Amino acid sequence: MTMSTENKPIKDRINYLIELANRTLATKETDAGTVPRHRVNSELFYELRSSGLSFILKLVGEKHPFYKEFDQNVLRATPYDVERGRGILKSVKSEIDSGFIE
Repeated sequence: MTMSTENKPIKDRINYLIELANRTLATKETDAGTVPRHRVNSELFYELRSSGLSFILKLVGEKHPFYKEFDQNVLRATPYDVERGRGILKSVKSEIDSGFIE
């Protein structure tokens, strides 16, 4: 079994999580109140948060900066938090694709 075949489930999962972030961002809405508030679909957001935390935890552990950053910065169902989460996931993907994380 080659390394790329062994990593396929991990690569598939990180790609899924990034796509989930994209789908979540596509639900962006703005309240029409006096102070506009932006939000995204909360169900998709919490799927992204819990799945992202679980994946990163299993991949690198809770002490790794990726896990800490995701846990501390992806807290609310807002486009800003989803963008931060997607950025972290893209960093994880880069590490996987470069062979730094197996």
